[in-house]
Amino acid sequence: MKISVCGLVCERCPKFLKGHCSGCGPNDFCPFPACAEEKGVEICFDCRDFPCEKHYKHKLFSEEWLDFIKSDEVVG
Repeated sequence: MKISVCGLVCERCPKFLKGHCSGCGPNDFCPFPACAEEKGVEICFDCRDFPCEKHYKHKLFSEEWLDFIKSDEVVG
């Protein structure tokens, strides 16, 4: 199972399954691989700016979840 730069499992990603994603290689459909390379992280979750506007724009995760992650709330 491959986890993509954006944090999704490639084999379950709708864009990957439709052939609109190269599996985190350079492509015109997804800004995440180039951004991660530029920021020096392997996956978006390692970036200090996560979640960023790219995540809100591309709607990979619910806005409520992104807002929760962006907040300083800690569960547990």
